[in-house]
Amino acid sequence: MSWIWVVMLIIEILMPGVMIYTGIMLRIKKPSKGDPLGYRGASARVNRQTWDYAQKVYSIISIILGAMCIIASIIVMIIFLKKDNNGIYTVTAIVAVASEGLLLALSSLLTSMFISIKFDNDGHIKVKNKKKKSA
Repeated sequence: MSWIWVVMLIIEILMPGVMIYTGIMLRIKKPSKGDPLGYRGASARVNRQTWDYAQKVYSIISIILGAMCIIASIIVMIIFLKKDNNGIYTVTAIVAVASEGLLLALSSLLTSMFISIKFDNDGHIKVKNKKKKSA
């Protein structure tokens, strides 16, 4: 294994590692509403309840997506390990950077989606309508 594969593996695991670390830190130390850390989407900043829920959901999503990306990066590196071609390095690097960018966008999108499922626009928990059956 050449040194370039080691460097590429470090680069490909760096961003997902940061996502996992961020998720763990958000679980350990919950940021306050005015804190610059954490998920800061508009739907999260409505009130304290939506803020806390957003931090909880975002931390879980970050850990899961980060772990999935590390596993995928290692699998891709193993597949291309035997191919000693400079084109493979370029393709692997482009795929890694693009997928990591998509993961960051996906984590924000999923968090916003989960907030909108649980809360209305005013930050109140949605109440499910239960219709009574008439006898």
